[in-house]
Amino acid sequence: MKKRRRLILLLGTLAIALVILVTNIGNEKPQDVVATEVPNPNYYEGYANDDLKDGVYTSTNPGFVGSITVKMTVKNGRITGFEITEHNETSQISKRAMTDLPYKVLQDQSAKVDAVSGATSTSKGIIQGARDCIRQAGGNPDDY
Repeated sequence: MKKRRRLILLLGTLAIALVILVTNIGNEKPQDVVATEVPNPNYYEGYANDDLKDGVYTSTNPGFVGSITVKMTVKNGRITGFEITEHNETSQISKRAMTDLPYKVLQDQSAKVDAVSGATSTSKGIIQGARDCIRQAGGNPDDY
């Protein structure tokens, strides 16, 4: 009888621990995304466009959980920096969008990037931010 009680108590404790573990997955806030720089600026020189005016531009748009603020730096007609400066996104899927998309915008010199599957709202907020910044820099987002 004592063995059965111990077994039931052990299984109950394990079940509770498992529930706590599973419900906390994805609740951590991803670290802020650091400014992305072009590894070799000469590689992207072909994308230089006189339409974009040098400067630092910001935009805030809705994400999945809250607002996402992005900052774009333009130098010599090229996008030389793109980063997420503020957000409230929490899930691991959103984290992937928040690390991949800034790099992709910078690499492609374009806001025409694919959304991350499963993080559509977060992706849309970041992409719309890139489009807004291009517009503020005097460019047409549809051309980039």
